[in-house]
Amino acid sequence: MILLAEDDASVREGLKEILESEGYEVIEAADGADAVSKFMEQDDIRKIYLLILDVGMPKKNGKEVYDLIKKVNPAVKVLFTSGYQSDVIERKGVIASRTHFIIKPFTPNVLVSKVHEILQEKQIHSP
Repeated sequence: MILLAEDDASVREGLKEILESEGYEVIEAADGADAVSKFMEQDDIRKIYLLILDVGMPKKNGKEVYDLIKKVNPAVKVLFTSGYQSDVIERKGVIASRTHFIIKPFTPNVLVSKVHEILQEKQIHSP
């Protein structure tokens, strides 16, 4: 299961369709606060294996969302997205240099490949 937080509704819907066509169950969130709320509403938060978070969202940015959710489930993985280059995001202190990140716009193949890569990584923490 993937929690997808993207404030642009058309982008969010497109990403959801791509992920669902690959067999993933997707929970949509319209902004950072909505993402945290939807995560906490889940009966079993361990079923959410991946967060796909837009870095620049209203109410809470992607890093703030990830930091809050990681406190509850340290095993959750994250993929950040943004229209800004990763070095700009790093300089602003939003994400670390080794964080999974893709720049918008990206192709469906890039998204699916990155999601597969992240989900295949070994767990460092247990939930």
